[in-house]
Amino acid sequence: TKTTKEKNDKSNHTSSAFHTPKKEAPLGSNTKCPAHSDTTTLLLSDAQQWTNRYGALILFFEQWGHTNVPIYHKNQNLYHWVTNQRGRFTELSQQQVKQLSIFHF
Repeated sequence: TKTTKEKNDKSNHTSSAFHTPKKEAPLGSNTKCPAHSDTTTLLLSDAQQWTNRYGALILFFEQWGHTNVPIYHKNQNLYHWVTNQRGRFTELSQQQVKQLSIFHF
């Protein structure tokens, strides 16, 4: 017969760290991470991210009257995005350049 220690060792191998989800969530929905209690979401496409950041830039411009997002701004992602767009301006699509040119970017 198995000792109590052997039984306990076996039960450790079936802990929640080793479980697998019973059913996959449909694409586009929030899913629970099987090893953690936090919620994860699917990533947006590059085009969606660009559009979202551009929308945030419009809001910033409407509030402040310029597109020089400071490094200490509450939306650090916007600061980094603006910096990156300026650094790779020659790589942007014609449409993106046109949209940014509205702000004398």
